[in-house]
Amino acid sequence: MSAFRKGWHKEIYMRVSFFRFGKQIQVFSLFLLFVAHLPIAAFSESATKEWDLKESWVLSPKQAYLLKQKGAVLLDARDLSLRYLPKVADTKTISWEELSVKSSPNNGKLLSDQEILGKLSKVGIGSDTTVIVIGDPLNGWGEEGRIVWTLRTVGIKKSFWIDGGAKAYTRYLSQVGNGNSETNKGLEIKQDKNAKKKELDIDHSQLKSALNAPNKKIFVLDVREEREFKGETPYGESRGGHIPGAKWLYFKSFLNQEGYLKSKEEILSVLTKESIPKNGIVVSYCTGGIRSAWTTSVLISYGIEAKNYSGSMWEWSSLDSKEYPLVK
Repeated sequence: MSAFRKGWHKEIYMRVSFFRFGKQIQVFSLFLLFVAHLPIAAFSESATKEWDLKESWVLSPKQAYLLKQKGAVLLDARDLSLRYLPKVADTKTISWEELSVKSSPNNGKLLSDQEILGKLSKVGIGSDTTVIVIGDPLNGWGEEGRIVWTLRTVGIKKSFWIDGGAKAYTRYLSQVGNGNSETNKGLEIKQDKNAKKKELDIDHSQLKSALNAPNKKIFVLDVREEREFKGETPYGESRGGHIPGAKWLYFKSFLNQEGYLKSKEEILSVLTKESIPKNGIVVSYCTGGIRSAWTTSVLISYGIEAKNYSGSMWEWSSLDSKEYPLVK
């Protein structure tokens, strides 16, 4: 084939390709225009759920949005690697480690109330501040629940974490921006200011005594991974196994596929299958009291009396094996 014919074929090919590419752009542009005019999907039921904030430690994205409009402080408790997936504007950051003992094996235990309140004051949080904590339920370790449990432990009652986490909250905000929000009617938090402060933590000696008591009122949940329950020690425990009599219930089994909490009925059904009565006291533990603090916050929000063993396996496994046994 001559050079002239080769050039002619190449020019025709380029013109046809450009024409096809142009058509693709037109089709894609029409598609975007079509999508832009579609009605925004309705909010999910979980995103707009009306949690009873007198009792609950959990709130919906909608409730978080309304409280933020009234001046609530947003705390991002996610790990640094997750803090931008997605990024939430106008937040302060604090980690559970900042409010916990630094020395092993007591890393899961809290600092003194005075130390914690001092650290919180530096980020603008006082005893009467409304605090909303953001986490990542599907990819995190329950840090949001640990932070709220900590705040509640030191007496900051108006502290909550968002059901569905950062993704649910930012999704709600994006829909609010498209005009789908209900009018802010003013969300009030009605709590009994004179209510006696509840003990939300339990130490190793109290737990040991409760387990050996003739009239058993405490039921123990191991909320770690199944491999940990069976004896593996991937997170630094001195010994492997679980506390005698503990039931295994992985903390993320309380979530649905979207990262929202399952209903009260679903969770109570799971507890019943594990022979844990509604009127029992549930003590949860994990490795360092993080996942178990989250679990405690869920149970309390659903009306179950619950405590967190903050020392958890880091502490228990470091103690005398005869006094504080583990089974596999």
